[in-house]
Parts: sequence; C-alpha cells; structure tokens
Amino acid sequence: MSAVNKNTNHTSSSGDNCGGSGLGTSAALIEIEELITEHSDKYKTTNETCKVMSGGCTDHCTVGPNVFYRSVSNTEEKHFTRVDSVLKCATIVEHATAAYGANDDTVSAIDPNKAKCNILEKRSQGIRWKALRELVRAEVNVGQPQKYEISARVMLQAALEAELVSAGSDPVQQERAKRRFNRLLIKLNASQRNDDNGLVKET
Repeated sequence: MSAVNKNTNHTSSSGDNCGGSGLGTSAALIEIEELITEHSDKYKTTNETCKVMSGGCTDHCTVGPNVFYRSVSNTEEKHFTRVDSVLKCATIVEHATAAYGANDDTVSAIDPNKAKCNILEKRSQGIRWKALRELVRAEVNVGQPQKYEISARVMLQAALEAELVSAGSDPVQQERAKRRFNRLLIKLNASQRNDDNGLVKET
C-alpha cells in the first residue's frame, strides 16, 4: 500500500495488471481518477485533496477489482470490492470527497436512484465501462497492431454519444459528457504519442 499524505483522502486500487480482475482494475482506476479530477475542478481543490494511487496485489482476486479508502484523519478505512462499473466508482468518489463539498451530477454524471430505472443511463454507463477497458487495452499494447487504438477510439466515441443521449436537453450534463470524453481521449493520445485531434468543443 502506498504512503498517504496526512491531509489527503486516499483511494488505492489493486495493481494495474491484476490477473484476477483483468482489465477492470485499470478501468476502475481511470474512472475514479477522472471523477476526482472533475470534483477538483468544480470545488477548486487540488488532486492532493483526494489522491488516487495504484497499489499492489491485495490477494482478493475473487472479489476484485478492489479499492481501499483511507480518510484524512486515518480514522476510517474501507474496502470496496467488485468495483466493476462506473456506478460503483462514483459511489466511492462520493464517499471519499464528501468532506470537501456536496457532490452532484456534475461530478459523477450519475444519479444512483435514477440509474436503477433509467435505461438510457444504464446503457451509457455500460458503454463507458467497455470504453475504459478498451482504453486500458490500447495502453498496454502500445506498439502492437493499431486495432487496439482504433477500438478504443470507437468505444470512446460511442460512450460520448450514449452519454449525450442520456443527458437529453440538459446542458450541464452535455458539457460534463464532453469534458469526460476529452480527458479520456487526451489520455489515449498520450499513450499512443498522438496529438489531441478529435477533441470535442466545450462551451
């Protein structure tokens, strides 16, 4: 487990190449990082306020991906298991950032209550999780056949379109979807040493 800054709420996921959890571990790590970046931008905090770190093997492969949370005061530690969806990632981030401002849909783009019954939101979440897994696949196969990068780009675009459909006419949610897409595309471009062509315009 990595060292924790005493002024930092800390989440740590099991290792990037966890055999038991496959690509899901790194997908969860990327999603949690993205949500915390959004939170930091919204509430003008820094990424040091709530830090995400990759840890080593926790020997909990059968219930992975695993995320461990430790509070600023070290008075609370929590083990989240089966973090295998964007909804579960959002739940962790909302828990970790609760001390720094009320979370709303601009942070996670997910309303846990609505997600139980809104088909468009559930579809959007599922496509985004697949896109995250393809992003990880492209990152770990740099220099391999271009199909991995192409697949990641196709899935990221599909995730954006699904999230825009789910957002409907809500401009806040539409802009949130675009910010998420751009951050993830920049991450993909960086791993492939490409430029930032393909970013969508944010208003």
